[in-house]
Amino acid sequence: MTKMSWLRKRGPSLDVEKVESKLQDSTVLEFAGSGDPHEEYGKVRLLLENLKACPPDILLFDGDYLAEPAYLKSGEDLSSITKESVEKLQKLLELLLDAPSPALCVAGNYEILGSTYDALEAISPDRLVDIGCDKTAEPRRDQIHEDSVFMNLETSRNTWPGSKYDIGGYTILGVEGSNPINSTFPGERTEGNLKWAFDETMSKTDVGPEKVIVVTHSPPFGYRDRLGRFGVPPHLWGAQKGSVALRKFVDSQKPFLVLVGHIHEAFGVHVRSTDKETGETQETVIDRDFGNRTKLLIGYDTERTQISITLNKGTLEYWNWSRVRIAEEGTRRLIDIEGEWLDRKGRKKPFKKCDQVVDINDTVTHLMT
Repeated sequence: MTKMSWLRKRGPSLDVEKVESKLQDSTVLEFAGSGDPHEEYGKVRLLLENLKACPPDILLFDGDYLAEPAYLKSGEDLSSITKESVEKLQKLLELLLDAPSPALCVAGNYEILGSTYDALEAISPDRLVDIGCDKTAEPRRDQIHEDSVFMNLETSRNTWPGSKYDIGGYTILGVEGSNPINSTFPGERTEGNLKWAFDETMSKTDVGPEKVIVVTHSPPFGYRDRLGRFGVPPHLWGAQKGSVALRKFVDSQKPFLVLVGHIHEAFGVHVRSTDKETGETQETVIDRDFGNRTKLLIGYDTERTQISITLNKGTLEYWNWSRVRIAEEGTRRLIDIEGEWLDRKGRKKPFKKCDQVVDINDTVTHLMT
């Protein structure tokens, strides 16, 4: 069984300045992310202001850029709806050119599959990259919805696998769209189609799962995917709406980190650990909601333990975002996760404490002494 201790350090019992010093000396990758802006330009600008005080290596921007789903039209064919969507996407995503770091984007269920790729190609394929769709790959044509429920948008259409981005020794894999929600959204994919997309995208990587970060819109089923109550019918309160295909992919491939959005009220983290010697998995190490400001520190030995994290990293509709720092010293790894609401003045406030520390294999204890 993986040796694990829980350290709930408050006040002076955990020297946060010492933690910060260790992270600064050993960080190999730092990224920030949010999503679901729904054409709220002011919130995107405010996110970029928050990032300027401490620019990450990369910004991950996770879908639902449009204010309303692209299918909410009448009397128009797919080509005209797609053209209008691409123009709206281009206008919003151009804001990311002012980001202090390059941005990787993945489309959500509000966007027509492939349209975000077209918008970003028209802006800047170097500074802004769509990793959720690879139109250089052979498309797969699928019947996504029944004709009777998808209004006037074509239901049998092309879909694509995602692509990858290598940085800091890690590979970031993206897949656009979501699992079926109510069989009407333009960015929905069948679970079978999602399985194909994740498998195809994973086959492009040449690193082990401990170095793979997956970015997609909807969560795995059962991990940070519970609906809240605001704007949701009572019979759906607490319902799990994540993807079964993604859950199976995570369980089998065990990527180090999965970054999602979509379920706006599920801002938080779910962590599992597997002992590499026994193969024993502890299903729930952490399943924590994030509040206004949350700071988690996770430490483990990569030779002895395998970690799989699902982080619902926040949505601009809820004015929140996350920052992740990965530090390494030999086989020991620290993951620092901060979840915050946007500061209205664009400031980065220093954290005074770690809300929670998970110390696996005595890694944090070792590195902090």
